[in-house]
Amino acid sequence: MNFCLRLLPALLLAALLAACGHPTSADLTQLQSFQTANDRTVATATIACDSADPVCVRLNLQQGAACERLTESQSATERAAMRACALRAFRQARALLPSNANDADRLAATRGLANALKIARDNEMNAATRQQYEAELDQLLPALAAVPGGAPYAGYYRADAALNRVLAKEIDGAATCPALRSAQADLPAAPLPADLAQRVPTLRGLIEGTMRQRSCT
Repeated sequence: MNFCLRLLPALLLAALLAACGHPTSADLTQLQSFQTANDRTVATATIACDSADPVCVRLNLQQGAACERLTESQSATERAAMRACALRAFRQARALLPSNANDADRLAATRGLANALKIARDNEMNAATRQQYEAELDQLLPALAAVPGGAPYAGYYRADAALNRVLAKEIDGAATCPALRSAQADLPAAPLPADLAQRVPTLRGLIEGTMRQRSCT
C-alpha cells in the first residue's frame, strides 16, 4: 500500500482537529484521489493546500512526481510545461516541510527538486537560465547529503554536474581532468538505492569515456 495512503487516517484526524485553514477535508480527499489518478490529472490539478503540514507536502510531492514523469511527453511545449511544473511542485514541497517533518518527506522533496533541476538544466538553451539552475542545484546538494538516505543522491548529482560543466565547456583546459577525476570520486558506491542502480553505472561510463577522450590518466 502506498505510504501516503497508509497515513491518511492519521492525517485526516489532524485536519479535523485543526478546525480551520489547511489541510482541510478537501485536501485529504485530493491526496487520496491522487493515489489512483493518472499523471496528467495529478499534474494539472490545482493544489490549495499551502500550510507547513505533511498533507500539503505530500500533495506537492505527488504532483511533482507526476509532472516529472511527463517531461518526456511528445510535444515540446508540454515537455517544457511539465519541467516547470516539477520545479514548482518540488520547490513548494520543500518550502512547506514542517520543522518536525519525517525523513522520508525531507528526502523525497529534496531529491525530487535535485532531479527536477537536473532535467531543467539539461534542457535549457539559454545560458544564463541554465547557470541559474546549476547554481540552485549546487546550493541544494549539501542539504540533500544531510538528509538520512540522501548522501548517494548528492554524490550522483554532484558527479553529474561536474561532467555536465565539462561537456558544456564551462570547465575547460587544464581544469578538465581534475574535474572529471573529482566527478569519478563523487559517484556513490554500492549498495545503491533502487532508482540509482542503473543511473550510477551509466554516469560512470560517461565520465570514464570522457576521461579517455580528453586523455585523462
